[in-house]
Amino acid sequence: MAAVAGDKEVSLPLDCGGLMSSLPYADVAARLQELQEFTCMMGGIDEPFMYLSFLSLTVIPSLRITDRGVFDTAEFRDVPLFVI
Repeated sequence: MAAVAGDKEVSLPLDCGGLMSSLPYADVAARLQELQEFTCMMGGIDEPFMYLSFLSLTVIPSLRITDRGVFDTAEFRDVPLFVI
């Protein structure tokens, strides 16, 4: 997870499959807190990374972004982005 503003970057690497960090718990907690404070300073919403963690879950109703593109959970089908 990362946030960038200007020349400043704050990050928490999720090096275990993009889901977990191999850092010790205390380091993860500190970096997550730093990310929260940094995104707040940037004018972001509360807990932006929590929102992102649920964005791709295709079981939650509405449109979701997946590795295959946009998915409509109500219709249970992929949504074409371009009309040919």
